[in-house]
Amino acid sequence: MPGRILVDTTPLRESRDFRLLFTGQLISVIGTQLTVVAIPYQVYSMTHSTLQVGAISLAQLFPFLAGALSAGPIGDSVDKRRIMVWTSLAMVVTSGALAVNAAVTHPSLVVLYVVSALAAGLFGFFSNSRT
Repeated sequence: MPGRILVDTTPLRESRDFRLLFTGQLISVIGTQLTVVAIPYQVYSMTHSTLQVGAISLAQLFPFLAGALSAGPIGDSVDKRRIMVWTSLAMVVTSGALAVNAAVTHPSLVVLYVVSALAAGLFGFFSNSRT
């Protein structure tokens, strides 16, 4: 009975390639979710304004939608692996920019808006290209 209820972990034990894929995806999801929480938290801690938290979420929405909508036609004409590699590298750059901005003495709210909007657009493009 437990075998029918619990998740089958056989692929994780037997396939090195699947373990690498699973681990990479797990790290990516954790990093994405940390960013989803960290940006609004940083905005609130800088401004103490819930309006600013909503505004930065709205600033991320439109680039996300634009990235997701443009990924379909571009993904049909360009190799999807190449798209995923380049968008992943660009997302690394945006994550680095957010980390540098957070590490400085006086983080810039404008940088948070611009870089997080760019990251949201890249994520929309990446996730739609991947699927």
